[in-house]
Amino acid sequence: MKRLSFILLSFTIVYLLFMDAGVSCAEKVRGVSDTTIKIGGILDLTGPLVTTVRPLVEALRNYTRYVNDHGGIHGRKIQLIIEDDRYTIPAAVAAFKKLVYRDEIFALIGPGSTGETRALTNQIMKHKLPSIVFAADEDVIKPYKRYLFLPLDTYENQIGVILDYIVKVTKPKKPRIVNACVDAGAKVPVLRGFKKWSKFFGLGVENIMLPLNVLDTTPEVLTMKRAKVDYIIVIHTIPVAALLLKDSKRFGLNAKVFGTYSLTSEDVIGLAGKASKDFFGVHPYSSWYDDNPGTAEMRKITLGYHPGTEKPYRSKNYSAGWVTMKLLCEGIKRAGKDIDGEKFVDAMETIRNFDTKGICGLITYTPKSHEGLKYDKIFQADPESGRLIPITDWRKAPDMRK
Repeated sequence: MKRLSFILLSFTIVYLLFMDAGVSCAEKVRGVSDTTIKIGGILDLTGPLVTTVRPLVEALRNYTRYVNDHGGIHGRKIQLIIEDDRYTIPAAVAAFKKLVYRDEIFALIGPGSTGETRALTNQIMKHKLPSIVFAADEDVIKPYKRYLFLPLDTYENQIGVILDYIVKVTKPKKPRIVNACVDAGAKVPVLRGFKKWSKFFGLGVENIMLPLNVLDTTPEVLTMKRAKVDYIIVIHTIPVAALLLKDSKRFGLNAKVFGTYSLTSEDVIGLAGKASKDFFGVHPYSSWYDDNPGTAEMRKITLGYHPGTEKPYRSKNYSAGWVTMKLLCEGIKRAGKDIDGEKFVDAMETIRNFDTKGICGLITYTPKSHEGLKYDKIFQADPESGRLIPITDWRKAPDMRK
């Protein structure tokens, strides 16, 4: 009898232990403890996009520091873990595995490019990992994908804004336009965007493909000069834009050069010098030095941590990183102290007309769309000051349904 009682007692203890363990596992949320919440990042820290990405990463870290210095969110500090994908898919996949399986992150910022995002989308969805990505590709968020959010306008919309400006503001009679596209993952949405918008505006747009690490654009510039090209729209990297500007000046090609967001940077002015006077760019974010309450606050906080670094100017992608972390923190706040991944996504989907006080246009996420930001400005380079001067207000791509 005593032996039977001992066995029953043992089974009861083991059952209760396993039941407690089950409850603990059920209550444990990936990447969240009582004191911290882990956020991962997959971005190019050493590859061909490093010039574009470096200021963005600095902003992510500075805003995280600011939040943590003010007590965190609901008593939790943010632990930011950023991995280098070197702008390659294998490195991005390796970084993702480390962040998910070893670090057990709660949410992800990045990848920062189209090819890597396309490669990881299925895994992001499989792991139900909330992710704010920088691939300006319509396919990232259409059709609706619950765990992916965009903090910037798509390539398709940016191309629409540029062509709309050329047609309606500069009003050329028969413009000769070239899409100078870098041969990378972004070419898929870019070529699709040009096909769509050139038809909409009744324009003829020629496409030329450039290697990612091109060092000489002489053949392309001479070809465009013979064709009397009026406008060159450059897609993707800062060095390529600067190279085209310098080669155009050297060979007397008097074309206006427009860039999409990833290369609408003060770094183009620094690399191209006086040749950048014909550079225009589209970007969904204000410049570091722009006069509005949002950028003023951003500068004050940043310079508080890094006094004496007002110049050289941080690029617009610093503003993009700042707002991205601001959005992520807003989602964490709205999700409440008892947070998990699903509550975070639900909270992000309540963001309506999020006002950054001038850093960018209004941002909205809904249970049907994670496109978020649909506004851009056109900027023109000023080589004398080293600044990009806004020449429009916030603009949206035309509504094709009208």
